[in-house]
Amino acid sequence: MENNERLLGIAHWRWSLLSNVITVLGALSVVFAVYQYSATIEANRAEKTLEMIVEWRDAGYRADFLSLRQSLMTTIEEMSADGRSAERRRDDIVSRSLARDGVDSAFDNVIYYFNLLGLCVEANLCSDETARVFFDDTLENFLQFFGPEIIARRDALPGYGEGVDCLARAFRLEGFRRASCG
Repeated sequence: MENNERLLGIAHWRWSLLSNVITVLGALSVVFAVYQYSATIEANRAEKTLEMIVEWRDAGYRADFLSLRQSLMTTIEEMSADGRSAERRRDDIVSRSLARDGVDSAFDNVIYYFNLLGLCVEANLCSDETARVFFDDTLENFLQFFGPEIIARRDALPGYGEGVDCLARAFRLEGFRRASCG
């Protein structure tokens, strides 16, 4: 038996097929829109991170970091003949490095910058992948030497350097006591 039902001269099964095709196209459009939205969000995060990287260079944070590194290298050279344990020497190296003129201020500036970047990553305003590509080794080296100093200052000033902790967690760095991030 043949189905002769028609609407506007078109067979009912063709209307059904057309509605199914339109439904599938609509669903694909929604999937594409979601993909495009998420890609735009990630592009905006990467752009914000790149702005932070430019700020690292242009606002003097990189110069402060290099000043810290130079102070460490100078102090290490001065103390190289010391026969004490490496852990004890590291604490002395850090304290002597920070005692040099302007170095403590440079330390605070670098902490401030890493706090900003860490909180930006934690709030999903910056891309952790882009930040990791640019700052992973820098932060790891910084925390290797100055992590105990950050913790000591946090004991006196609760919340000190929490953004650094957030950044270390985002970078999956081990061996650094973390504060609660988000």
